[in-house]
Amino acid sequence: GLGTAILEIAGLSFLGLAGEVDVPEWGAMLREGKDGLRSSLWPVLAPGTAISLTVLGFNQLGESLRAGYDRK
Repeated sequence: GLGTAILEIAGLSFLGLAGEVDVPEWGAMLREGKDGLRSSLWPVLAPGTAISLTVLGFNQLGESLRAGYDRK
């Protein structure tokens, strides 16, 4: 559930529907970086990778905890 929440907040921030303008958020970083995507990939690659790795990490943690507690 935590990975889904991170994706939802990043998506809302990307659309400009969440967060404040002066607070750095991954979705807002993606939104700002997409304008210069043709000239440089790095402003989009860094927050996109951070979102992906964080969601993947929390999903793996959840699966590991579920497997540890479910002794079937």
